[in-house]
Amino acid sequence: MNMKSAATPAPGEIGHNSLIPTPEQITFEMEGRFADMKASKADLLASARALPEKITSKDELGNASRVIISMRELAKTAEGTREAEKSPYWRGGLAVDAFFKAELIDPLNKAGLILGRRVNDYQQAQLAAEREARRKAEIETARIAEEARLKAERARKEETKAAAEVQAAVAERRADEAAEAAQATPAGMVRERFADGPLVTMKTIKYVEIVDIKAIPLDELRPYLKPADIEAAVKRWAVVNDYAGTLPGVKCGEREESVVR
Repeated sequence: MNMKSAATPAPGEIGHNSLIPTPEQITFEMEGRFADMKASKADLLASARALPEKITSKDELGNASRVIISMRELAKTAEGTREAEKSPYWRGGLAVDAFFKAELIDPLNKAGLILGRRVNDYQQAQLAAEREARRKAEIETARIAEEARLKAERARKEETKAAAEVQAAVAERRADEAAEAAQATPAGMVRERFADGPLVTMKTIKYVEIVDIKAIPLDELRPYLKPADIEAAVKRWAVVNDYAGTLPGVKCGEREESVVR
């Protein structure tokens, strides 16, 4: 299938990579525009380092509180500025994703998945039919081989006996071949190669699916759970229980904590 590529936009036109600044260019430009903000950060961090490690007086408490408020305000300003600076790139990224995913990738993947299921259904039916045919062939060739063996045992004349033994050996070989064919892999049973290129075959895959989520023993999954996932579940449990329930390994309730406004 031949596909034509879209013409590459000329420099200065929308879509040409020359219009998109590099990460290095973005960083360099922001270093200049927000130098004052970085200087304020450095001053505040220096002030924080100059404070005593342990507060022992109201004056020290006031100094620490003022630095905390200033750092919080600067951090809030920086966060708002970050969102404003990122917004055009973020919206542009959304537009690119929306175009390629909604217009190209998702429809193609969805249609491919539907066709893939049809192919798999056909192959599964062919595999079942082939397995049944080979099973019957295995039973039939084994029966013929047994009859030939018994016939050879009953033969009295030497020439008759020799001919019967040859027939029995041939029948036994055919039975072995049929038994081996019955044990063939799915790929060996239903492989289809087309002259124009496609190859359709089958393979054995590993899979997992949840059939009853309530029956899953969570203790078995503990080694595979991230601490952040466990913490998030514990927090949801605490909210539901109004921070008053009990859970092994967890403490919850109410406690006093300083607030600087």
